[in-house]
Amino acid sequence: MSDSILPHEAICIILIYRKLQNEVFIPQKITDVIGADDQSDTPTIMAQQELAIAKRKIQAINEDVLNSEGLTVDEADAAIEAGLIDADQKYWWLEDWQKRYRKAESDIKKERIQEFDSPEAFLNSLPYRY
Repeated sequence: MSDSILPHEAICIILIYRKLQNEVFIPQKITDVIGADDQSDTPTIMAQQELAIAKRKIQAINEDVLNSEGLTVDEADAAIEAGLIDADQKYWWLEDWQKRYRKAESDIKKERIQEFDSPEAFLNSLPYRY
């Protein structure tokens, strides 16, 4: 066996080096084989990590919305790009919205709610009149 580096070993070395720099580089010969015409179509390591985290969080939210953490903006963008969530519903998956949703659900469970017979009755209950 030769001590020289085989082409696939060189590619692995390049990929490891590029991974350390937080980018993904696919050599031209591989892009020819897989049909990728532009390296901009390949997600960066950071985007891949955000997508992996987003997938995990989405699954957790779907399983137990009250005990799950919402997505960051970058994670939500990655999930939209991957088709995991609808862009029109991005706000709902974000942590800020999830935090408010958990608070509202907690208030309902603790019966910290009030029912009104009409919109006028609700408005009249407010401390400030509009």
